[in-house]
Amino acid sequence: MNEKVCEDPKLVKAEDFFFSGLNKPGNTANKLRSNVAQVNVAQIPGLNTLGISLVRIDYAVLGETRHEIRVTSRADHKYDTNNKQ
Repeated sequence: MNEKVCEDPKLVKAEDFFFSGLNKPGNTANKLRSNVAQVNVAQIPGLNTLGISLVRIDYAVLGETRHEIRVTSRADHKYDTNNKQ
C-alpha cells in the first residue's frame, strides 16, 4: 500500500504508535500566517498499512492555507489532472 515493510510483530514497540508534536503549536510567522504539520507512517510506523494520516493546522490572526494543495490516494492518482502519466 505505501511500499513500507511491516515490522515483525515480535519487534513492535509502543513507540511505533506514538508521535509527540501534534500537541504543540506550529510556527505561523510566515507569509501565509499558518503552519501545517503532517504525520504519516514515516513518523508513526505503527500506522503502516492502515492508510491513516494526521494533520494539525495552526492559524495566526488572518492566517490562510493554500487551497490548491490536495492529497490524493493511489486510487485517485490516475484521475489527477496534474499527473503526466
